[in-house]
Amino acid sequence: MATIKQIAEIAGVSIATVSYALNNTGNISTETRRRIIEVAKEIGYVDTASTYAARPKQYKNIGVVFRIYKGAYYYSLLEGLHQTIGHRYKYGTHVIVSDKQESKLLEDVVNANVDALIILSELIDDSTILKLKSRGIPMVFLDREIEDELISSVLTDNVMGMTDVMEHLISNGHRRIAFMRGDGLYNDGKRYEAYVEAMKRHCLPVEPSMIMRANFDTIYAEAQFLKAYPNMKYFPDAVCCANDQMAMGVIKALNSIGFTVPRDVSVTGFDDCFDIGESAVRLTTVKNPIFRIAKMAAEEAMRLIRDGGKGKKIFVETEFVQRNSCTIRNLRGVE
Repeated sequence: MATIKQIAEIAGVSIATVSYALNNTGNISTETRRRIIEVAKEIGYVDTASTYAARPKQYKNIGVVFRIYKGAYYYSLLEGLHQTIGHRYKYGTHVIVSDKQESKLLEDVVNANVDALIILSELIDDSTILKLKSRGIPMVFLDREIEDELISSVLTDNVMGMTDVMEHLISNGHRRIAFMRGDGLYNDGKRYEAYVEAMKRHCLPVEPSMIMRANFDTIYAEAQFLKAYPNMKYFPDAVCCANDQMAMGVIKALNSIGFTVPRDVSVTGFDDCFDIGESAVRLTTVKNPIFRIAKMAAEEAMRLIRDGGKGKKIFVETEFVQRNSCTIRNLRGVE
């Protein structure tokens, strides 16, 4: 099935620009909008150009707020939101990608004229939430646990996912398990907490020299591992990473210093949304149900628009995915 990501690649624009064009919103040129609609029609996207052209300029919108927009996670999330909001409910999707601070971000949100917001941005602080709430705008958060009048959360069960990974590693003989953190925010924090709890539960030391951080980025993870490993108290028999991109960076780093995955070191990821191409190493990871999260967030936003009232916290279960980036360790001789 054709996707908005494919449209963006063919048209040479961002996915946010595609969303603006298909929903007749945003500050983009007539020529860009026309080109995007033509591409959508050519590749067989579900909504045709005539459908978009027929939509009135004044219609209901759901706002989607991101601080950054890059990587497979965000692409999949926006695709799921767009399909549910647009195809099922016939609402527009107004995407706001902004790293601005409170006042300007609040201005952008208000000017978007949306009926509800789906938010994945730590820049939406408590004072901004209160101001949006005072305007009666329902909100669904994807990066924090919050429930209030007109406010809900739809969240990955990060603890479940990372606990499954750690139990798999430990049950297969791994004891010196390093951890590669992401950005220090909600999802990353919950995954790290689950790692620490699993290590303590099995009476294994959490060694500070074996904790790294790479902002969910492949290149940075490779560099950070190469920088950290000479100073580690123990060389790890496994590296547990808070997402797949960082896991692939660690694998590259290990290969560059002469180690083989999984023979010498096991490596795990999280999300299961990273294309590793023709690599012989297939990553053991956690399937983060991004499409389901997007669908549930959209449906929760529509519920709040329709019914109002108190929001709720919804945790979406993950699935452990075993591939060949981990092996069974011989426990003999381990200190």
